[in-house]
Amino acid sequence: MAFWLKNRQIPLVDDLRIDAPHGVLRRDAFETVQALGAALDALAAERDAVLRAARDDAERIAAGARAQADALVEAARREHDSAYARGYDAGRAQAIADWHARAADSFEQERRVRDRMRERLAELVAAAVQQMVHTEDARGLFARAAQTIERVVAGASYLTVRVCDADYDAAREQFGLLADAWRRQGRNVPVDVVVEPRVARGTCVCESDFGTVDASLDTQLNAIRAALARALDDAGRA
Repeated sequence: MAFWLKNRQIPLVDDLRIDAPHGVLRRDAFETVQALGAALDALAAERDAVLRAARDDAERIAAGARAQADALVEAARREHDSAYARGYDAGRAQAIADWHARAADSFEQERRVRDRMRERLAELVAAAVQQMVHTEDARGLFARAAQTIERVVAGASYLTVRVCDADYDAAREQFGLLADAWRRQGRNVPVDVVVEPRVARGTCVCESDFGTVDASLDTQLNAIRAALARALDDAGRA
């Protein structure tokens, strides 16, 4: 049995889950799940507060820009009239150029505020996801890696998985399950799990005749961060 962590207000990857062998979740694991759920709720509240602050700042900047633009337009009009009266066409051109420059600066400030708010929100969500993933044992990491590899290297004639020494047993167990599943499907694909010296925990590099696939923990987290960034960019444009 597996428990998926979901929150309507925070987009997470579909496969972010906690496995419960035999349908039983230990008490300490259950408390961890409760804490993660509370963290997601707190993160959603902070996200909403950050977005509200960003909208308030954007509205304040936009209002200031409009007021400044109106004042500049009026100043430009007066300068225009004066320039016509005195025959100074150069004065009118300069006034209009000043208005455009100041208006552009105001809009740029508003854009920078929105970008900072989106970046901060992305950092908060990514940090929470990273913390949750790091609390998961190595079996969960290699179970996800095996699922990914099964889709990518379907039809391969061999598979070699390189991991660090500390992850060897967990990787051998999970990729052994993948090899068993392939054999039941009539695919006798040799799957070898080997220790790669001097690599960090969470490393999972898979080689086949189709090429090399990096299914390491850092790669999975980077994919999550990229998905968060795209989601926040889409929300900012909406």
